[in-house]
This record gives sequence, structure tokens and C-alpha cells, in this order.
Amino acid sequence: MVGWHLLLFSGVASAATYRLHHRILDPDAQLAPSFAPRATVDVSNGVPIFNPDSEGVLSLQNNLDRSWYQIALEHPSHKHSNDWFIQSVRACHALGNKADLILLHSASSEDVFGFDYFVQPLAHDGSCASNARVEPSQVAFGNTTVAWKSVTIESTVALRTPPRLSEKGEPIQPPPEPTFFQKYWMWIVGFMILFLAVAPDPGQQEDQGPSK
Repeated sequence: MVGWHLLLFSGVASAATYRLHHRILDPDAQLAPSFAPRATVDVSNGVPIFNPDSEGVLSLQNNLDRSWYQIALEHPSHKHSNDWFIQSVRACHALGNKADLILLHSASSEDVFGFDYFVQPLAHDGSCASNARVEPSQVAFGNTTVAWKSVTIESTVALRTPPRLSEKGEPIQPPPEPTFFQKYWMWIVGFMILFLAVAPDPGQQEDQGPSK
């Protein structure tokens, strides 16, 4: 079962705060740039509140067609930037479009375990938009939507262990169930020996005759 909650702007106190960072990554650069702050997302009762960072602008690179736009979500439990959730799209797609969508994934009302990132619209052939080649000194995002996707994990059906296969790929048949005599023949034989040992001899009883 999936529930959706769209972005709201409000001053309500939040129960959890997630930080968004972004950067433009040039694959030809010798050193990857550091992430810059983009926004914070406050979550209250499963409702995300997007607060853009006033300093969340990026300087464009010359190699825009080959560069990647990366956006990272910092969870409160993350100790290092290597732990952040990261999504990447082509820089020309992200910077050349009019809107983007950040879809948060959660299994509870407030805890996020990942996210998806979409930019729109995109050309059907995946080519860069013509306006993405215009290179101002800086770029900022002005039409961002945040959505919340809560997932309820249903109980799974227990599966049986698959049968063992022989070298020919055929199921190995279990050994046949032993019969009652095969299971308890030692007890039966032992009981018969004990019975014969303690039973009186009929011939001996006839020789003694009746007592007078």
C-alpha cells in the first residue's frame, strides 16, 4: 500500500529534518567538487516542508553536455558525506528544464530510507535542451516539488525449500518409509526370546503328572 503527500510550505515545527546538497560533476575534472547546500526538508506527521537555501546556487561548468548534476539527501543519522543518498541526472537535463521533483521514500511517517529525483520535461531522445547550452554565471532552481511516498511492507509468504537435485538434474527422492517390522524388529525378536526363555516346557509338565 502506497500513500502520497505533496509539498506544503508552513512554519509548523518538524519532527525530522533532512538536508539536500547538490553539485555539478565533470567526469574530466581531476578533483570532484564539494557539495553545496540546496535546501532542507522538514517532516511533520509525514508531510514534507521544503525550505530552499539562499546559498544553494551552482556555478556552471564549460563541459555541460558531459557533466552530471548530483543531488544528495543527508539523513540525520549519517555521520559522513559518503553515507548520503545520491541521485544523478545529466547536467544539461537538470539545468535546462523548468521543474524538478524530489520523491522521498519512507516505511514510516517520518523516517526516509531513500529518494528519487526527476526533471521535466525531457526530450524523447534524451538530448539536451537548447536553453541548457546558455551559460550564465550561476543557476538556481525555482520550481521544485517534494513528494512523500510511504510504503507499507506486507508480510511475505513462506516458501518451501526446493528439492535437492541429482547430477542429471532430477529431484532426489527421499528414502522409502520403513515398515513397522523394519522399525521395531529388534524389540520383537527380543520379546520373543524372553518369552521362550521364561515359558514352561510342555513335555516337562506331562512327565510330572497330576499331583496326589
